[in-house]
Amino acid sequence: MRASQSKNLELLLFIVSIVALCMPALINGYPIVNPDSGTYIESGFVLEVPTDRPITYGILTRLFSINGLSLWTVIIMQAILIRYIIRACITSTIVTASQITTSVIAILLALLSTVSWVTSELIADIYTPIMLLSVACILNMPATQQKTPVLLYVVFFVTAATHASHLSVSLCILLLIWLLRKLLFEQSTIKKQVRSIYIMALLSVSTFAINASVFSKSSAAFMTAAMINKGIVTEYLQAVCGNIKYEMCKYKDDITTDSDYFLWNAEGPLAKMGGWTEAREACSKINTGILTTYPYNWHFAKESFHHTLLQAAKFNVGDGNEPLTDTNSIYKHINKFVSNAEATDYIHSKQNNGKLATVITSINRVSAITIICSLAIIAFVSVRYRRLINRNQFTFLFVTLLGVCINAAQCATFSLYNGRYGAKVIWLIPLCAMLLILSVIHNKKRSTNSV
Repeated sequence: MRASQSKNLELLLFIVSIVALCMPALINGYPIVNPDSGTYIESGFVLEVPTDRPITYGILTRLFSINGLSLWTVIIMQAILIRYIIRACITSTIVTASQITTSVIAILLALLSTVSWVTSELIADIYTPIMLLSVACILNMPATQQKTPVLLYVVFFVTAATHASHLSVSLCILLLIWLLRKLLFEQSTIKKQVRSIYIMALLSVSTFAINASVFSKSSAAFMTAAMINKGIVTEYLQAVCGNIKYEMCKYKDDITTDSDYFLWNAEGPLAKMGGWTEAREACSKINTGILTTYPYNWHFAKESFHHTLLQAAKFNVGDGNEPLTDTNSIYKHINKFVSNAEATDYIHSKQNNGKLATVITSINRVSAITIICSLAIIAFVSVRYRRLINRNQFTFLFVTLLGVCINAAQCATFSLYNGRYGAKVIWLIPLCAMLLILSVIHNKKRSTNSV
């Protein structure tokens, strides 16, 4: 194939891959929204930190929408970022794969996994898998590459700052990698990798400065909600309210296992205690009491593990994507900060008319089959062709899958198990399967050519 034809094919497949990653939004007639989307949009344009989430995704939304020109450009930029990180994954494992290979993998993932749905949503979920993959890429750059691209560190820092949970997720995965460094890295490169771990840990901790107000305002209430979801707060209050006069004891009969009611309902216990900031101290006392008192701390640990297993098996799209009418804040914010025309498109989208059920069902069915097949492929190839998998490729696989597991544990422990939380990262498993197959083929060819 001539160079000009190859370049044309690369460009064509690049465009196709971006379109494929945006397909659910195109089918919907507008980017997919979640009840949190309105808060993100507003925070970016008024430049005020929300009570319950960082401002970073809001700022990115404003930047990627070209200051409110269109929210479609946000989705397109998210697709470009996904393709970029896929390319970085290939470079860090196989090195010599072409741009065409990158586009084909992106297209296959868009068709066979949840990634296109996550990419098509106006919500920060898309940055969790990008953060996890940036860690894997930074730590697995080939020895021939003397310096890790600065852009990867920038991507890691920005993605780590987009959600409050990313601080604990990133530090946890970096700590585990550091503890296993002698197993994961070649002795000749271990100093370089450890230096990269320290840099990412520093960048991760520095996001606390961006998100400090969020942690101070809402972390206590979210932790209490996580315990409510596991049924522990009701059990604890029933046992101690006769002896300890917690403020929350006045509302113990209103607390069940519905954490959403506790957090978001205007008639819920949190609202009755004055809201996020006013109830912070009351929630902190309950959290401390449970975590320092047996058997409630043991119940929390046990239920967290149980919920982690449930989260690992729950990765369906569609959670939180119910129809949202023109009276809600999302419509108002699109109309105010973008345009009336886009607000009208939003109202007439398939999501807001309850017509996405077939698409959601199809994505979930195909994704479930893909995950089962991908796990089987990873297990088979790892055993059958283990000698054709080098240390670098094994480490990439281990770090990425570790990230998927840590995400499940973090969500299940400090929030609740939810299909949305699994869907945002589960597509990393088929990505690993594809990269593993390509790695074995590449290593086999190189071994044959060297003979």
